[in-house]
Amino acid sequence: MHSLFVKKFVFFIALLLSANIYSKCSFVLGDFIDELDNPSNIELIEVQIPNSSKYAKNVFKIITSRSTNIPEKLRKNFKAKVLVHYSFGICNYQATLRQSGDWKDHINLIDGDPVSSLDVKLKDGNILNAVGFKLLIPQTRYGLNEVLGSLIFRNLGFIAPETFEVNTSVNGVNSIMLFQEKSLKELLERNLRREGPIYEGDESLLWGYEGYERLSLEPLALSRLLNDKWFEKGNNSQAIVLQSITKLQNAYYDYAHGTVMDKKNLYAIFPNSINDEIFNNYHSIMLAMNAEHGLRPHNRKYYFNAINSLFEPIYYDGGINLNLEMNFEEVARRINVPINSIVISKPSASLINSSLNLNKNGALLEDFLKRVIDKDNALIFFEEGLQQFKSNMRKYEKYDHEHELKNYVKETNIENYDVWYQNFQNDQGVYQKIAIKISKDDDKYIISWKDGEIHNASSQEISKLLSDNEYKDKRAVYLPLNNYENLNNDFKYQQIGTYLIKMSAGIKIDVNEEKKILKFTQTGSSDWVLILGGNLSYWNLEFNGLNPIFESEDLYAQRFNNYGLTGCLSIYESIINNSTFSIQGGGCEDSINFINSVGENITLDIKNAMADAVDADFSNLSFTNINIANAGNDCFDMSGGKYEIRNANFDGCNDKALSVGEKSTFKADNLIVKNTNIAISAKDLSKVLISTLDAENINLCAEVKRKKQEFGGARLEINNHKCLSMVDVDNESRFYKTNL
Repeated sequence: MHSLFVKKFVFFIALLLSANIYSKCSFVLGDFIDELDNPSNIELIEVQIPNSSKYAKNVFKIITSRSTNIPEKLRKNFKAKVLVHYSFGICNYQATLRQSGDWKDHINLIDGDPVSSLDVKLKDGNILNAVGFKLLIPQTRYGLNEVLGSLIFRNLGFIAPETFEVNTSVNGVNSIMLFQEKSLKELLERNLRREGPIYEGDESLLWGYEGYERLSLEPLALSRLLNDKWFEKGNNSQAIVLQSITKLQNAYYDYAHGTVMDKKNLYAIFPNSINDEIFNNYHSIMLAMNAEHGLRPHNRKYYFNAINSLFEPIYYDGGINLNLEMNFEEVARRINVPINSIVISKPSASLINSSLNLNKNGALLEDFLKRVIDKDNALIFFEEGLQQFKSNMRKYEKYDHEHELKNYVKETNIENYDVWYQNFQNDQGVYQKIAIKISKDDDKYIISWKDGEIHNASSQEISKLLSDNEYKDKRAVYLPLNNYENLNNDFKYQQIGTYLIKMSAGIKIDVNEEKKILKFTQTGSSDWVLILGGNLSYWNLEFNGLNPIFESEDLYAQRFNNYGLTGCLSIYESIINNSTFSIQGGGCEDSINFINSVGENITLDIKNAMADAVDADFSNLSFTNINIANAGNDCFDMSGGKYEIRNANFDGCNDKALSVGEKSTFKADNLIVKNTNIAISAKDLSKVLISTLDAENINLCAEVKRKKQEFGGARLEINNHKCLSMVDVDNESRFYKTNL
């Protein structure tokens, strides 16, 4: 473990080097944290393309091209400036952009000047936390349907992009466009998910590939990895990707085989299982919104949640029509498929109930009106569209699904898939090299090919294969016959009350249900426990850990393990009122990690953490008493939620006593901090209020700053401050102090 304090010279040099580089706005972001989260405060997005003549020429080539879709060679990148005009100031960012969309409806003429949908990537700064987004001609997404539909999905717990109407000016041509964030890690964080694999249906074979008729090769098009850079970050992210893509490819095999052999043209894809509630419910909502376009395999996007080992759909490009009465027979006719290929199962009772109670407290309407320009017409649309959606969900609930389901047979003979796929590929005259297995030997990957060849490959080459369906610049696909081979199966389960415990094989567990005491003991320093869901209120949990054994320099290069967990003890989607946690030691990134959980009156007692003692993500938690001694990194790290501490003692935090980031709201009273590098760190659009702070033997009382591009400066207020060291505040943040 590192020494507690670094030399002051090194420390202050680090402060100098961390000087803010994102300050691109005419106002202090820390003054407008709430306002920056409200789309209605964006008056104009102005796009300036310096090389305007080449850009205009490229648009003209798209318009005059013979193809009905937009040729890939004309999706050229251009440098640009993006000026975001808020009601309280202007931000000026550097960006690159290109033409967006598959079809020419993504180009329009306004008074003779072309306007096109754009795919924009900001090099600095963000818009509502998005660094990559699209500006879409509204008609390409059915205008207000996309805005309201995206909100409905998010209100029902599904992943959906931030979407809103905005006034734009592109090289002086003014129009209203739809802003929609791209499927990047920022979208996951907005939807309260950790960064992880993002997949989509592969379209590379569909749009006139080598002269083939459009969409004729759809059965050959499987899935691909979108965030390939995440794959390359380390061994654990690679293991998670290889396991998850195996499952997803198998689901696409089912679709392709059923379409070609059984003539079902199935719209149902089940990467978890055929009885999976997540995708059944998503399927129901999409049909109730008349959004069958988004159910096409090549239009789908997915997130793999490594914590619960489940795929989740990401809403995208559904072609939503909320004002249309749902008719199953008509949908089947529109897309030319048997009705049993789209009506698979009944939505869950909880989804029906949640759908029928949308906007019960008026919050949905309030959020919708923040995202539209003509609010009077939008209000009419909202009332009619929401009423029709609820009516469609009631209709879906009453439909005789059993009749259709019994006619749906899921293909499961995976062993024959590679043979069938090879034969179908040959019949179509398409050559793709087929990888049937990827394994790992030390730091090298081994690819086994369908033709019998075996190649050693780097992680970069594997990433290229999974994301671009290419290997050594030639077309190739991964069609796994077996699950990816790694050590990701050394765990066990135990059900206690309303919750499920998943743990590594080496964990010893002692349960006293009468006294509500749970004890966990490591037999290896990397052993872990995950509590999934349920109610932990009034329980006492103890975790007895071992000191870590460092076997190599990169053992902890990634914070999470092969299961996406950072904590020795992880609490996921749980209720934890009046609970007590006592933790000693352990060789994990976090001694305890709260994820997507709620609770109040929580007590913590943690000693000798290898790195962070406590990490809280996307949670709403209130702590009554905290005692933390000796942490190798932060004593308490929190992000993306609401947190409160009433009494706390932090002693011996190697980095920060309190680290508050990623748009968190945090309140604390009666904080005692000793022998620590930094007492309080407020970052990335977080709002921090400390009533009383007593700190001694501290290098830095507080820092207030932006750390990540997708956020901004923070705001820290300390009312009763006893600390003799300095406070570091960047030029995007605010620090208020009283009673020094």
